[in-house]
Amino acid sequence: MITLLEAAQDSERSFRESLVFTSPKTRPYISDYFEKYSKNKEEMFSAIKDISDFHLNPILKTTQGTTAGNNNTFELKKGYFLRQAEIQEFYEKGFISQKYQFPNLKKEDIQRIQKEYVEHGNKCKQGIYSSVYGRFPDYVAHLYFPSVIKLFKDNYEFIVQKAMSIFNKPEEELFFQAGIFVVDKTEKGANIHQDYSYYFLDQVSPEIKTCVLSFHTAISNKGSSRFYLYPSTHREILHNLTTLKYLLRHGIPINEDMAMYCAGISEYVIDSQRLPYNDPEGLVVTFSHFSRYPQQLYILDKYKDKDIAGYKVDTEAGEFILFDPALLHSNGASSGNIEELMKNYEGMISDEDIARLSLVIRVMHTKNDKDHFLWMAGSEKIKVLQDFLENKQKENRNSGKKIRINKNTDEFYTVLSNNKIGSSDSPYFTVNEMYQLYLESGAYE
Repeated sequence: MITLLEAAQDSERSFRESLVFTSPKTRPYISDYFEKYSKNKEEMFSAIKDISDFHLNPILKTTQGTTAGNNNTFELKKGYFLRQAEIQEFYEKGFISQKYQFPNLKKEDIQRIQKEYVEHGNKCKQGIYSSVYGRFPDYVAHLYFPSVIKLFKDNYEFIVQKAMSIFNKPEEELFFQAGIFVVDKTEKGANIHQDYSYYFLDQVSPEIKTCVLSFHTAISNKGSSRFYLYPSTHREILHNLTTLKYLLRHGIPINEDMAMYCAGISEYVIDSQRLPYNDPEGLVVTFSHFSRYPQQLYILDKYKDKDIAGYKVDTEAGEFILFDPALLHSNGASSGNIEELMKNYEGMISDEDIARLSLVIRVMHTKNDKDHFLWMAGSEKIKVLQDFLENKQKENRNSGKKIRINKNTDEFYTVLSNNKIGSSDSPYFTVNEMYQLYLESGAYE
């Protein structure tokens, strides 16, 4: 068992090392901000001048953290809906301790996901696939992995009803995304964090509107590395600038250069309006890692007298747990700095290189003021998907008719919509539409 303070101490080291390692490469991007802050430290917080405190968890704010008035429960509707006690546990702890299994997921389906992950990554590195298809499998597994799309299709009602229970919202308002995460044989992972920190732009908004639920699913786990959740740490959202502001206003020590560095990174991403998917240089994801350094200092201070025991998610292949991505969590035997973590994506990969592989299905509700679903947001040209499907058709030796995407738009959003709002005019693909495209490619023969 690893406590929150133990994990945060390890994380503080790795985040600090990341800042030192990347400083020469990233300093040119933020030199102007650094100069501005040097003259007036308060300028670090000009982007959040209208934000008085930490953001509240959007799920708890929307539901008031209670099942009162929730009509999407097992007690009322049966099916795959959650019981009231499960929903209440989610609100209180930030996760449900029960382990679940998808009703329509076989052993060979799970093995196929890992096989596709390895093959896809290696083809991108070899140049067989365009580099556009190697953009962060933790964002677009639902677009370019037929096995993941099939999981969505086969278990659609199960996923939808579970999400309806947590959000207390109708199916027509749900959207979906999936990512695949690897912990390599070194077993170092991205330690204590909240997933909301990947999305810089919400720091300047009065409130966070998008609710997110994660189905964290084990695909394989050959090492000792485990997924840890820290109960009831999901009530406030830690962003870079709001956390840094708290540290300085409360006299919690932080190196001055590091403080200005993290603020500069945050403001650079905010000003450039960058999103992780539409970021070919990979700056947003890289920056989001080490600029979260102030959050580690905040955690170490806040929980110094009330440490929290980590909940070890010990799932077998095919099992998953439901959790709120606002919850503090970690995903490695120890925390890797940015140099160590980047090695996960270098060179060819084989099954033997994987200590743990996880699939995370995220269900979202309510776009924010910028018309985004947080860090999963992005737009892509229809032609990029068309080319990939045609390539898949050749790989599958499918000599059928040319695949035609029935959309009247040149671009689409990189999340899937529910099946009830599909149309040729929609900038979203439904789960059924995406499945049908891959079916036509011969992916499931």
